[in-house]
Amino acid sequence: MANLEGDCGMTKACLVLGVAFLLSINGIECNPLGTLLPSGETIFDVMKYGAKANGRIDDGMAIIRAWNGACNAKGPAKVLIPRGEYKAGEIVFAGPCTAQRPITIEIQGNLLADTDLSAYTQGAWIMVERVDGVVITGGGTINGRGQSSWKFSPSTVSMKFELVTNTSMHNLNFMDSMGFHIKAIDSNDLSFSNLKITAPGNSPNTDGIHLSNSTNVNIADSIIGTGGDCISTNDDSKKIIVDRVTCSPGHGISVWSQGKLKDETNLKEVTVIGTTNVARIKTDHP
Repeated sequence: MANLEGDCGMTKACLVLGVAFLLSINGIECNPLGTLLPSGETIFDVMKYGAKANGRIDDGMAIIRAWNGACNAKGPAKVLIPRGEYKAGEIVFAGPCTAQRPITIEIQGNLLADTDLSAYTQGAWIMVERVDGVVITGGGTINGRGQSSWKFSPSTVSMKFELVTNTSMHNLNFMDSMGFHIKAIDSNDLSFSNLKITAPGNSPNTDGIHLSNSTNVNIADSIIGTGGDCISTNDDSKKIIVDRVTCSPGHGISVWSQGKLKDETNLKEVTVIGTTNVARIKTDHP
């Protein structure tokens, strides 16, 4: 019987290896943690990567591993963060990626920032870097839990986009960032819509959306009320369209202009209530 069990074990092992070999030579990716849907999209659920979703254990590494699986996929891919409470320190969604564009990050749950400021070494909590084509959505909440850190005037951004193109974010809630809620740097072709961004009116430097050296950005159908600027731009950002946005409370809209570029920022239907300013244009020209 012992020999028979051993033979069966070897047979099973050989069968697994044989299947893996056949998948390999036929160009089919075998990812045991990804779920392939009939549509051809592979779902990378953070729970399969070890996330606990209890609001106490750090789930950051599970989220990063799920992203790495999606980023390196061969076809359409989605990172799924189901309902639950996910505490995390720094999270980096880094490219470039091999997956078919766009990769979806679906945040259904609530992300909770680690309140230990030493957890952030790059000036941001969630970073999207060097990626072409991402959709971030899901109806969840990105909670910066900045109340305990505002007295230290931290500059930690809740979500930073850097060197990113062809990317959209919609149907999400941001609250109580340690610093700016959303920041885009050196990025092009971005769309932000159906966002709700909130922080107390006395929270320092909690700007809603800040754009730096970014081009062709649309911000629409959103409610932004913080202790900083509703929307701010600087450093040659251009072709910015703001439409159907409500700012309350905060410092209104702050636009940097050198007067050199046509259509640097276009404000369409913007409602400003209870802010210290409506709109400010900053320039270094006399």
